[in-house]
Amino acid sequence: MKKRIIIFIAALIFIIPLFNINSIEVKAKDVDKTANYRVVTEEMQDNKVKVMIDVDRFQDVYGAQVYLTYNKDALKFDEVMGGNVIVEDTNSKLLYNGLDGENDVCYSITNVGKTIKSKTSGTLFSAIFTKKSSGDFGIKVLDKSILSDKNGETIKMKEEKNINIGDLEITKISDDDCFKLGSDAKVTVRVKNNGKAAKNGTLLVALYDVESKGFVCYNAGYQKILPGQSVELTGMMSIPKAGNYKLKAMVWDTIYSMNPLSKVIEIPVK
Repeated sequence: MKKRIIIFIAALIFIIPLFNINSIEVKAKDVDKTANYRVVTEEMQDNKVKVMIDVDRFQDVYGAQVYLTYNKDALKFDEVMGGNVIVEDTNSKLLYNGLDGENDVCYSITNVGKTIKSKTSGTLFSAIFTKKSSGDFGIKVLDKSILSDKNGETIKMKEEKNINIGDLEITKISDDDCFKLGSDAKVTVRVKNNGKAAKNGTLLVALYDVESKGFVCYNAGYQKILPGQSVELTGMMSIPKAGNYKLKAMVWDTIYSMNPLSKVIEIPVK
């Protein structure tokens, strides 16, 4: 069985991924700055729905004015909760938090004075709703939403869609888009089971030698995911100190049946 797995993984080096779940790092020299974001919805107990606006791979977010619309027939707005991209503390000023004149959720915050750079990724804010009825929640970030850097320059927001494979919704949440030689690589994905039956999920992280196009090693983490449950799967491995490598990650049901549940995530090693 292990030999079969190795052959299957090695074959992936020749396959062009149909979809890469790569975050984009925005550098200071970019003319048009863009931050990728995701809308993550989680149904909780007591008929509550939590909507998180997650921002990936951006280290210089100092301000945000984000508008979130929703289906007013399906959801009743309760409250907004701050996240960990811009922390609500003495180094920040919360300008607005709640519903605007159009009954859309508005979250407006900025860092003030001398501040350290915000986290490379995380949740910008969360909105809590009460579910009034079944159906489409209609959650959407409006186009007028913007982020800003420490100089007040606009950072455009670009939505990064989650991957839905059958009943599973898979999102890459680790923020590394490149690993260094001699470092410990860590890849984490969030898998949510939107179905009515338990599902298996296995995150496979594999290291390839670019020059020989050969498979070096792999690590796999498995978990059973109950209906409505959202779990994080993590794969880790040590990268050699010398060589030319690339790392690939993918989600299968199990390492025995090897049915792919996601496209391939490819991360370079430098």
